[in-house]
Amino acid sequence: MHRSSKIDLPINGGRWQKVLSFSKVVLICLVLNAVFFGVMSYFVFKSRVTISDIYDTTITLTSLGDSIRYYDEVLTSSARLAAYSGNQSWIDRYNLFVDPIDISIKDVIRLAPAIGMEFKF
Repeated sequence: MHRSSKIDLPINGGRWQKVLSFSKVVLICLVLNAVFFGVMSYFVFKSRVTISDIYDTTITLTSLGDSIRYYDEVLTSSARLAAYSGNQSWIDRYNLFVDPIDISIKDVIRLAPAIGMEFKF
């Protein structure tokens, strides 16, 4: 008695066709999940880089703002004291701090043009 190695599978509407359909659905879902995961990973990485750049720019602008306030105070007090006393040392001190405040303002304009326009150069 020789058995045939051929297996008869019903072609239309059989159990094996349902299993194959289910496996195709699962495969499609896995592929779509992988694509979705890849796209989301890209956007997370991109947003992390953007947030890091914003943080660095914010720290730099904060430091420049502090410098500008300091230089402004030095220039204002030097001008007042020079006008009040006529002492040359106050005029020299004033002239010493003109370039640093100009450089700081130009750096702000370079990093954040919208903020720099408030200086109206």
